[in-house]
Amino acid sequence: AGPGGLVCELLDCAAPDAVHAGLKVQGFFAPLPLSGRKVNALDTEILAMQGAADPPRIVLALPQGFRAVPRRRHPRKKVSDPRFIRLRLWLADVADSATYFPEASPDLWINAYDGRHGDENAVSDISPGGLAMEVRAALAPAGLAPGARVVLKCSLFQFKDKQFKPYWYAGSVRAVTTPSQGVRRIAVAFSHVGAPDRLAPQGLVWTALQSSANPTQTIGASA
Repeated sequence: AGPGGLVCELLDCAAPDAVHAGLKVQGFFAPLPLSGRKVNALDTEILAMQGAADPPRIVLALPQGFRAVPRRRHPRKKVSDPRFIRLRLWLADVADSATYFPEASPDLWINAYDGRHGDENAVSDISPGGLAMEVRAALAPAGLAPGARVVLKCSLFQFKDKQFKPYWYAGSVRAVTTPSQGVRRIAVAFSHVGAPDRLAPQGLVWTALQSSANPTQTIGASA
């Protein structure tokens, strides 16, 4: 850091083509006290790109302001044994998708329980508001990037009943990172919960979660 700005090493980037000088960005850091309140975010813009450096660098303007931005409504719980969570994911927006999800083939299938589907893929943590998964980059479908709308069928093993119980969610991809070579970590925030309805156009009726912009919205109700 200096009078010319903040020089940052670009260790990973989910959308490198979108990064350019003049881009307005927001940075996050551990909460710090400032003028009697705690802040965890700064607003700035990219002044320059240093692509020849290894790793590449970006130069950020000195912060234009600091803010307190909620990062997560629900704390995530790390999954201790991913074999007991199965996941099917579709790249789809429930607002206009014509897919009948209960009978459709998913774009991504995670099943670490028997090893036949998903291989090294697994759900790594989960909460009432979202989940994160780690998948081999070669298996991640094209378009699975920040902002992408998705539908999820998350089946949790019920030890009492000795069977998997399905839960349906719709949401959007919040972040895509690379924790290790050849692996993608994909974080998804839930926006709707689905209830099976075989007469509904998508086979499900969607109700917005309380944390979404319109908590009373219902999508796909049958006539």
